[in-house]
Amino acid sequence: MGEGNRLEESYVERGFNGLLNVLRRIRCLPRITTDDKETEPQVVTRVTNFKASATGLLRLKVELSSSVSRGQVVAEICEPLGSVKKCLAPLDGFVFRVQTHGVAFPDDNIVSIGYSS
Repeated sequence: MGEGNRLEESYVERGFNGLLNVLRRIRCLPRITTDDKETEPQVVTRVTNFKASATGLLRLKVELSSSVSRGQVVAEICEPLGSVKKCLAPLDGFVFRVQTHGVAFPDDNIVSIGYSS
């Protein structure tokens, strides 16, 4: 997760917590008991990458692991001459990856959406 050649502490923490969850699930570590209802894991069998169609400043409108619906605005690209291109989710799923650069170029993968087929 995250971006190459960059240490992103929030992803390190998420990865560590995910590893602990896996170890608890396979009973290598004891489970933590809580009163909270256990949530069902999201199963991903496919991932689609949404590519930028323009060059400009990138404004993401979704966060990692958030659910998206087909047609929902996931990002906006503000072109140098002022026009704004809205990037719409091509399908229902959840945000699997986002680009962290503030500038988008045509064919950049700006958002990846995970889903089950």
